Amino acid sequence: GARRAAATTTAASPAAAACPAQIRLAVQSRQVLGRGVGPLALEGGTVWVADPASGALVRATASGHSAVQLGGTPISVAVGFGRVWVAERDAGRIVSVDPRSLAQLTSAGVPVPVRVLTGPIGVWGLSLDNASLFQLDPVGGASVRHIDVPVIDPADMVAVGNELWVLGAGEGGLSPVNAVLGRIVRAGFDRPGQALSGLSVNATTIWLGETTGRSLLRVDARTGAVRQLPAPGAIQPIATAPGACGLWVADASGDLAIIDPDTGRALGPLLHIGRSVAALAASGTGVWVTDPIDGTLVRVDLAPGG
Repeated sequence: GARRAAATTTAASPAAAACPAQIRLAVQSRQVLGRGVGPLALEGGTVWVADPASGALVRATASGHSAVQLGGTPISVAVGFGRVWVAERDAGRIVSVDPRSLAQLTSAGVPVPVRVLTGPIGVWGLSLDNASLFQLDPVGGASVRHIDVPVIDPADMVAVGNELWVLGAGEGGLSPVNAVLGRIVRAGFDRPGQALSGLSVNATTIWLGETTGRSLLRVDARTGAVRQLPAPGAIQPIATAPGACGLWVADASGDLAIIDPDTGRALGPLLHIGRSVAALAASGTGVWVTDPIDGTLVRVDLAPGG
């Protein structure tokens, strides 16, 4: 994902400015980038896409796309501090790339990194191999410290204030770590036996998909309270992204919906965007979607109509 914070705690209601009262989802564009495309990050009008299958980092704009081969299975991408940061899982490193020339600038060893993020608390990588958070120097790119995480098989993370909330695939757990203090100061929660994915955040609201349960988890990062909402239709959510008009939700088979973040109600008919979905990144009233089977980057926006 990169697919991160919007301006308010919950997405705006469909009656808000620029959000149609009757929502219909429409594909606005479709670019063929290559089979296997997955994680996304946005920077203005540029979409950065990691392709774990080919080892490429792709820069896509309205006028076309270009790519640089990184190898090492790029599994996560983030933009910040004037650079593009890529976690290369199989190479055991996190690299930074110049967004204009696509030249590699830095490289830091991180054992089996599965996520990289940037924000006000810096640049952080998440290691599956030794269940640790690695803080990277945003200028030199080197690892400056690491913090153990309280979950099994860490798979993803989001930042809320001074905390990094880490998702553990082993026990279906989500736990916060205080990145400033460098330690755990409060407990999260576990959902044993549940397949959790699609971690995203909007201010202090964290979203997760409970795939097999066909439901969504809404977590208040201030209190740790968890609320369960039904996923729309037959969607088994694997990706979420808070947007300006609602919460975007998708499943692996290519179905996409936008829902009311308070009730879980679908705000319009579902849209089948292709053969698969890997990741979502909301932008304005729309969303960017990667389809790894078709190898496409799809832009979906809202159109008036029921």
